[in-house]
Amino acid sequence: MEIKAELKRAGLTQRALAQALGVSEFRISRVLNGAFRARPRERRRIAGLLGVPLGKLFRRVRRRVRTI
Repeated sequence: MEIKAELKRAGLTQRALAQALGVSEFRISRVLNGAFRARPRERRRIAGLLGVPLGKLFRRVRRRVRTI
């Protein structure tokens, strides 16, 4: 994830991002550190706030499907 670098480039803090998204600073901190996954709506809003394409910030996670 490139969110931290993009926050710095945009001159935004985690607090400002949390306020803009309407979530807690704790949630943003956990998303940035990889403990939580950002929800799809949060991902779109973060990309929009930072002015970057969604794909630059978040890689698509492929789930392994097990067949029996």
